[in-house]
Amino acid sequence: MRSTFRFPDKEELFEKVNSMTKYPSIPPLFGRDPDSKNAAEFPPEGQELIVREKIDGCNVRLVIFPGAFEKLYFGEEGITDITQWVVGTRIEFIHSNTSAFTRASEYKILQALPSPRHLLLHYADRLDFTVFYFEVFGGNISHSHNYTSKNVGAVGIRLLDVLIVTKWLRLLREHTAEEIAAWRGQGRQEFVSEEKLEWFSKEIEIPLCPRIEGLELHRSAEKTRESLFETVKKTACRLDEDGFDGQPEGVVLRTRDRSWMAKLKHQYFSFITHMSTSSKMKKRK
Repeated sequence: MRSTFRFPDKEELFEKVNSMTKYPSIPPLFGRDPDSKNAAEFPPEGQELIVREKIDGCNVRLVIFPGAFEKLYFGEEGITDITQWVVGTRIEFIHSNTSAFTRASEYKILQALPSPRHLLLHYADRLDFTVFYFEVFGGNISHSHNYTSKNVGAVGIRLLDVLIVTKWLRLLREHTAEEIAAWRGQGRQEFVSEEKLEWFSKEIEIPLCPRIEGLELHRSAEKTRESLFETVKKTACRLDEDGFDGQPEGVVLRTRDRSWMAKLKHQYFSFITHMSTSSKMKKRK
């Protein structure tokens, strides 16, 4: 079911904004999995890796528009600045400062987010797009049993990333949504550094997705699986006060300079084992 959320008279423009602010796809390590077309190469030697828990929830983005956006884009004096912020899932926009809620199922997601109006106070004179990416989990969002054992209504939120788009005017004026998608696919989005990300986390008072220490990557998928299961046994994003902590979905790894990124999922290693077993059975036949 597609969202009924619309931007009257600005459909083409906001298709571009949607494409420009989508989070990049993260390929799996060690071959294909059922949900990904491409596999990641092994990381470059000697690069420091930042590893975070992969939360099984809903990826949500809060897009803060530049001040005087309409005036800058349309080039008209005296135009009223209408659009200040937009909320989107990984795929589409679902809410803005000028719209009503579109689906009841999205209400808990929107409730979990920080107040856009509060964030606007910090960016009153902003010249760029500022995009906050969050993981919202628990409740009835996805696999909540991994994060809570009793309070089925509990919803958690973690800061995933922050993007600053400085060349937005040229992108939106001179390129199509498809061309912007290609630009995004080339890894040209300007995400903030790890240090700046920590600063944003403190500024908006939302914890980062948990960082993982001690994970060892091996050329062997089996050895990496052993390290993953040993290092990331329980989620660090529990929602119960009594300390319930289920199995995390996996981890996301990236180099500090963001030149490489990949994901490792517990489910994916089950897929590898299944494929390996199937392959051995075929050879026996």
